[in-house]
Amino acid sequence: MDTALTATRRRSALETFAACSYRWDQLYRRGVVDESAAARRGTTFHACAHTYIQALWSRRESLNQDLAPIAFRAAVAASPCPADLLGEVDDLFARWVESFELDLDAYVLAEENPADPDGYQLRIDLAYARGEVLEIVDWKTHYQVWTADRVRASFQAQFYAARARRIWPGFRVYRVILVFVRFGAAVPVEYTAADLDRVDTYVEALEAGQAAAIREHEATGAPWPATPGDHCGYCSLACPVVDEPTALDPVRVATRAEAEQVAGQYIALMHAIAARRAVLAGYTAQFGPLDVAGVTFEHRPSQSIKYPAAAVVDVIRGAGVEPGIEIGKTAIRPYVTAKKWAHVRADLEALARAKTSTRFGMHRTTDTAGDSGEDGHDEN
Repeated sequence: MDTALTATRRRSALETFAACSYRWDQLYRRGVVDESAAARRGTTFHACAHTYIQALWSRRESLNQDLAPIAFRAAVAASPCPADLLGEVDDLFARWVESFELDLDAYVLAEENPADPDGYQLRIDLAYARGEVLEIVDWKTHYQVWTADRVRASFQAQFYAARARRIWPGFRVYRVILVFVRFGAAVPVEYTAADLDRVDTYVEALEAGQAAAIREHEATGAPWPATPGDHCGYCSLACPVVDEPTALDPVRVATRAEAEQVAGQYIALMHAIAARRAVLAGYTAQFGPLDVAGVTFEHRPSQSIKYPAAAVVDVIRGAGVEPGIEIGKTAIRPYVTAKKWAHVRADLEALARAKTSTRFGMHRTTDTAGDSGEDGHDEN
């Protein structure tokens, strides 16, 4: 193994290399410490969870909330946390402890560095063996709950499952559960052998890319390019691209004041876009399509197609198929709100299946004359 790759043989390094080789070089080759609030918060929370679980396991207890304050103090002493984040970590840890119970019978390990046969550095939050299923649990302190599709597609979940197959072979299914502590939501996904074969191939390609990039850099002194993307929004490193932005470059924030400035710009831009959209809609309605820079602004024919729910279900069942159709609450709102349908409300509400998630957006916190409140511009 190339010694230059030793410090980069971990999930976070591989994922960072795929996104931005400049950030990868800074963090994993030069050893620059990620001092972002998100990184420090997550590190300290995981230290608290690790200490608590180890205390439970040493006593062979599935839960003991009296150990939580002791674990918190010990973890913070070993993994110092900025004072402005300490209260938040304490609250998150206390909330997590209330609902956490260690499955002593299925327990494999927690917050350890298992011996990886291929030499990868791996730190798993918690692992359980449940019959034919190897289950990996990972805690997130984000202000967002990911969908199952996003979890399944995430490199972290795929990498953990692939490495778990090499460390603990023989299981039929490898399940990864991301627990979003702030919301008490757990999102599980499962991977088969075929899924993990593809992950292994992708990881090998990433490592080959790393090795080639290092050789080229050492031979030519070529700089590591900074690649703008979603990661810029939370990266705390000095950056040759984002620190000298043009009007169209990505933006990022490091302080609340900067975040408030960007939010203010966003609101102003939103109103500016709405005004320009209205002008273009009026112009093209009178004078026809407008082509600019490969984009056409025009009024195009639109058709809305709807199907009667009862008839659709009858057709599908008539073909011998049980329909897996779900109806959103908006569609049945009259039946759960109108007085004349009060006799069916309880039966409908009993059918509801709730799913916890988050949605980025905005709403009015102060009254503004002439404004309806909700701006309807949520972004998922």
